[in-house]
Amino acid sequence: AGAVAAQPAIADAYFIVDGVLLVPSDGRTATAVAATSGERDVVTFDLALDYCGKWRDATNDAYGKAMATLRRAELLLGSQRFDEAMTEMAAVLKVSADDSWLERETIARAEQAHRQRGNATGWAKWIGAQADEHPARLNFRRAHSQALAAAGKTDEALEVLTEVMRRS
Repeated sequence: AGAVAAQPAIADAYFIVDGVLLVPSDGRTATAVAATSGERDVVTFDLALDYCGKWRDATNDAYGKAMATLRRAELLLGSQRFDEAMTEMAAVLKVSADDSWLERETIARAEQAHRQRGNATGWAKWIGAQADEHPARLNFRRAHSQALAAAGKTDEALEVLTEVMRRS
């Protein structure tokens, strides 16, 4: 793999691999821009996913790896590969710090993806599984309580919220 450079001004939205700048575009493709010439070519999601993998593999920085994984999850969502995207988001949560902006952002993006599908019960199950896997992380429990309430499971939501309040 070639050198990877996340440009500070655009690091959250774009990344460069092998001299190619990937720019999210219309939800089905990503536009690759040659960093030196400015030429534009349309690249399939699979190539963009490959670049995310290269970006993740090329960096030793834990934050860079997490951001590449989160970007990969977003691309998977854009290409209608929901289950794979949720697996990637779970991987980001596993390495993010407790109560960090990365944890909060990943939870918010996962919730949004479930809500866009109209799947309140699926969101409650997914965040509940994350809470069970990481029992010390109260943000997961809080989100789980809210998800249960949104799914109409108020008794379960109160139980989880009571646990959160007891542990806070």
